[in-house]
Formats: sequence, C-alpha cells, structure tokens
Amino acid sequence: MASEAQNPESTVKQNGTRRYPSIDFLRGIAIFMMLLLHIISGTLDVDYYIDRISDIPLINIYALIVLPFLGGLAGLFLMTSAIGNMVSMVRNYEKGHTRSSILQKSLVVGFLVVVFAYLSEGLLGYHGSLGEVFKHLDDLSEAELDIWRYRGYHFETLHTIGWALILNGITHTLITMKYDVDKDRDKIIRVYWILAIIVVSLTGLIWTTVSQLIPGYPFAINPVTDVEVYTPYIGISPWSDFILYFFLNPLAAHIEPMFPYLATSYIGSNIGLQITRRGDDFSKGFMRSYFRLGLVAFIVGFIGVVVVLINLLNNTDLDTMLGQYRIISFHRSWTAEQGTPGGWLFQYLTLNGVAVMLVMLSFRLAEYRGPTAYFARMTSFVRRFGFLGLTVYTIQFVTWTVWFLVSISLGQSAYTLQRWWGTGIILVLTILANHLILRLWERKGYLGSMEWMISTIANTLLRIKKQNSLDNTKVEKWYQRGVMNVEDVFYHPTWISFPVENGERRLANDLRLTKYLAIAGIFFFPLSFLALMMLRSIGKQNEGVDYGNAKLLTYVSFLFTIGLLAVFFTFSLSSFGIAL
Repeated sequence: MASEAQNPESTVKQNGTRRYPSIDFLRGIAIFMMLLLHIISGTLDVDYYIDRISDIPLINIYALIVLPFLGGLAGLFLMTSAIGNMVSMVRNYEKGHTRSSILQKSLVVGFLVVVFAYLSEGLLGYHGSLGEVFKHLDDLSEAELDIWRYRGYHFETLHTIGWALILNGITHTLITMKYDVDKDRDKIIRVYWILAIIVVSLTGLIWTTVSQLIPGYPFAINPVTDVEVYTPYIGISPWSDFILYFFLNPLAAHIEPMFPYLATSYIGSNIGLQITRRGDDFSKGFMRSYFRLGLVAFIVGFIGVVVVLINLLNNTDLDTMLGQYRIISFHRSWTAEQGTPGGWLFQYLTLNGVAVMLVMLSFRLAEYRGPTAYFARMTSFVRRFGFLGLTVYTIQFVTWTVWFLVSISLGQSAYTLQRWWGTGIILVLTILANHLILRLWERKGYLGSMEWMISTIANTLLRIKKQNSLDNTKVEKWYQRGVMNVEDVFYHPTWISFPVENGERRLANDLRLTKYLAIAGIFFFPLSFLALMMLRSIGKQNEGVDYGNAKLLTYVSFLFTIGLLAVFFTFSLSSFGIAL
C-alpha cells in the first residue's frame, strides 16, 4: 500500500474538510474577472476611445484587445466547477455512496442551479426585474419591471453550469456502470476525451438543426412578443414554447450553449479524475501534457480568429470588425450567418485553450509546490468571491448603485458612461462594496444566499442531515442545512497538495517555471510580475540559491515590461504615422 507521503491528497492536518486551493482560487478569479469586466464594459464609454483610436495612448488599444478576450473566458468557471464536481463524485464513491445516490445528487443540485439561473436572469439578477430597479434609480418609471416574464430564458453561464451538472452526473453514471473508478481510471479519462471531441464535432450540426426547426434562431425577433425568439413571454406565448425552449436553449443558445461547452465540462471532469489519483497511480506529468494541449488549442484558435477578423475587415469595414471582436464571448455570433464562417471553432479553441492553461498554471503554482496553506492565505481575497459565486453574479446590481452614486457625485447625469478614471472609481468602489458584503455575510454562514437556498433545498430533498457545529447533541434546524461553516471550509480546511520532490530537483523545477513565465511575460506583461514574485519566493525558501540565468531572464522581462508600459502610456498610433 502506498504511504501517506505518496498520496496526492496528503497534507498537514488542519480540519476535516479537504480542499484544493487551486480550485477555490480559480473559481474566485473567474468570478472576480467577470465582475471587473462587467463593470468596465457597462460603464466605460468605449465608443469615445474607438472614435479616437489613432490618437489615444496605445495602452487603451491594448486594453480594448485584452479585455474582450478575457470576457470570453466564462468557460474557466464552467471547467473549474466540473473539476470540483468530479472531485466530489470521486470522494462520494470512495465513501461507499451508491452510484444511484451520486447520480441523484447531481440531478437534484443541477436542476436547482438551472431553476435559480432562471430566477437570477429574470427576477433577482442585475439584468432582471430587481436589477431594473437599481438601473433606473433616477426614474423608476423607465424600469422594465415585467422583464421577469421572459428574460429567465436568456441562457447564460449559470444555466450552462446547471445543465453540465445534470449531464455530467448522467455521463459519469453510465461510464462507471462499465468501468471502475479506481481500476479503470485511464479508460474513463479516454472515454471523456472521446465524448468531448464528439460534442465539438456535432456542434455545427446541432446549431443548424435547431435553426432549421426555429427559423432565425436564436437572433430573430418574435413578432408577437417583440423579444428574441428563444425567450417565450409569460402571458403571451403558448405553454408549449416554455417546454420547447427549456430544452432547445441548452443546445444552441447564443451565449454559452452546451454544444460545444459540454466538452469544456468533460475536460474539467478529466482534470478532476487526474488530481484525485492515489499513490503510485498519481502522475504530475498530466499538468505538462494538458498545458501543452491548451497552448496548441490557444495558438490554433488565435490564428483562426485573426484570419476570420481580417476576412471580415476585407468584406466590410473597421467598425464592423471591431464590433465583432467586442462580442467574442457571444459564441453563436461567430457563424456564417453572422459573417464569420467557421469562426466559432477557432473562438472556442482559443478561449478554452487559455482556460486549460490557467488551470494547469494554478496547480503548478500551488499544489505542485508542496504545502499550500501559504497559497491559500495569499489568495483569500480572490477566493472569497468564488465561495459565493452564484450570488455575486446575481447581485451585480451593486454596480448599478455605485455607478448611479458616482455619476451624480461628479455632477453628471445618472449612469453617464465614463472615461477610464471614472470607470476606475466605480470599479474600486464596487469591488470594495462586494468584499464588505461578503465579509459581513460570512459571519452568518451566508444564510439567505443563492448557495444557501440551493444547499438547503438539496439537503432537504436528499435527506442529508448534519449536526449543529456548535452543539453536537442538537439536531440542526431547517434553515441551518445550507449554512456554510466558513471557518472550516474557507479559513482552515485541510489544504491538499500533490506529492513533490524536495531539494535540488524541486528547486530546478521552480527555476525552470520562472524562466518560462519570464519569457511569456514578454508577450503578456502581467506574467513578468508573476515571474518576479516567483523568483522572490524561491529566494525566501532557499538560502544561497544558484539562480543560473533565471534571474537574468526575469529582470530582463520585468524591465522590458516597464519600458513597454512607458511606451504604451506615452505614444499613440499617430505618433508613428498610423491613422485608422
């Protein structure tokens, strides 16, 4: 039997709850980036900068390129959720839970997430009826309060996550009817890869079939309801439409449909199977293989996206091309019907290739390097957003409130689009407001949050009972079933790490990673700062370390980044005689 030191889940015991800090961090960074990008895209006067694109500092152009791309990384949250879901299923399997009970949990939780996705989009969320109130604080008569009657069918990331939980639960149950999780893990992983390829391969056919069934789907406007055809209207549309589009939208919706995003979920399931390997069966080499796969997908996809955009520019104009790039996160918008034939595949590959690389990089910086409590502590600010991800997504009307207050404080009309400095104020205040809300809320275990509602209902339906953490002799009350034990789950769980080499081999691996980050930082400058942080970390952990050329590469990359930023903030396209 493998020793405890060989177990990828071995670490210093802190509490009973075992958690991977990378999964928590990735979930948090996905929500945090979503919040940042929604604030910027909602409050920044982008057209002001595009109209002056030749004369504005180059840093603006860099931001206008990078930010929409980052906005398309919704698959990162889906992939992270799938990893966590697979880890949960494997642990339940190891605890002796039956296959049917594991499936039952996936179906119940998945269905509840879908239900709350409808509530979030239509009623409670920042684009729902409640959001309309906060979006029109200056004149409530302008608020579309009955938006709840149709917008719940606006298929977004929450819907995708819910359906992925359902379909992953079914998929895993069917696979484990033939293969054993422990004995046949490589075969299970192979099946998931095959299924992911099949999903991507069928995407075009599925989309075309749905569009033929519903002409103009998903962009056409229903002349009866005067809203998109995929959003049936309560009180106007026939009841059959609500059933029809409940099942059609997951297949081919325009934001993040299950085709091809079920493939992203399957890839996340594979990663979850890899990190829960035990003993000698565990291999750190999977991180290198998956990272390379993500890199290839990113490069191929990026080249394809560039070619598609150039072709669009040749056939239209610059404004059309820039407008298309700005909606890179709208997955159904990259089709022949929208002027970008074949674009969806390249768009999917480049965005999800980055997601895979980010997941692997996070594991490499945390679990791969041994004890992970330090990483968890350093990332606690970001991780907090992920613990209440569904709720943070829903209560983005905090942004509308801050935007309203900032604009009128500056003597502007309410909700005036801002220049960068104004958007920066809104961004900082919104992040601080959300952080304060989360810090105060955690004292009550996030009682009343969407996560609490889903957990409470699921625990009731599945008849899961817990003892009151304050008194083990008392049976919890119904509203305590979904309360999170923040101390054990967020602050002091058992942080999991992978088995790692010590001494010179570990040092050599860390120095190699630092050099890779420094080189990559030449093309994407934030990585230069990460390389510098890595170098300092190595110096603190190793006295008299021989850095080799890692230090030289890191400093060159860092200085290059500083110089490049100085150029970007100083010069414009017109400074080089370029006019667009």
